[in-house]
Amino acid sequence: MKTKIIKINPNKPEISKIKTAAKILKQGGLVAFPTDTVYGLGADAFNVHAVKKIFQVKKRLTNKPLIILIANKKTVYKLAKNVSINAKKLINKFWPGPLTIVFKKSQIVPEIITGNLDTVGIRMPDNKIALNLIKEAKTPIVATSANISGKLSPTCS
Repeated sequence: MKTKIIKINPNKPEISKIKTAAKILKQGGLVAFPTDTVYGLGADAFNVHAVKKIFQVKKRLTNKPLIILIANKKTVYKLAKNVSINAKKLINKFWPGPLTIVFKKSQIVPEIITGNLDTVGIRMPDNKIALNLIKEAKTPIVATSANISGKLSPTCS
């Protein structure tokens, strides 16, 4: 897949451009996008081939877990087992926001995302572009910082 640059206004994200990026995700491509903390590199969380591409592009070891970004708090119940009362309180207080919560993973979470661990990190970012991208893709997005593994994370364009 050829690299494509899509410029999006962060204050008023154009839905047509978000849909273009979401289509790339659904076709197994990778998308770099802003979150509330860093620029992320993302893929469809359920497309194992696309997730493998993230590890290749970043030169990241496959035993280093990735996190899953969601756009709806209810999605956590599909991805995690036994969401505790304390976790629910954190979700309600801090999501959307820069808080990743680690849960026991459900059976639907691909092993490659978790580095073969039985846990998964989940976050709901507080960023219009990221949230709209996840919504338009109609799937959680596995994500990591958009840098070579071990190098400085990009925080601005």
